[in-house]
Amino acid sequence: MEIEDGAGRKLFSESIAEGGVRRGVHAQPSEAPAATRTPMDTFSFPVRLPIIGGARRIRFVDTRPDQPNDLLAFGKTSPAEVELGVFLYPANAP
Repeated sequence: MEIEDGAGRKLFSESIAEGGVRRGVHAQPSEAPAATRTPMDTFSFPVRLPIIGGARRIRFVDTRPDQPNDLLAFGKTSPAEVELGVFLYPANAP
């Protein structure tokens, strides 16, 4: 997640824990438990925004949709980087 001013300059950036993956661990007879990871088509996640003067947009980017445990730093350009959406920062911000 990035918070930008009206000119598109980054004012704040924070990674959000991997979402959209259902995780499970299943018991196996006479074996170690098996872990599974199933991608979900739709998902949601909570976002807490800091109050930042001059903030105008909130930008969400999935930096590595195919390899969620190997994230790139925000702002890097990669063929695997996918913009998820841009939203207006809350109007009552200073």
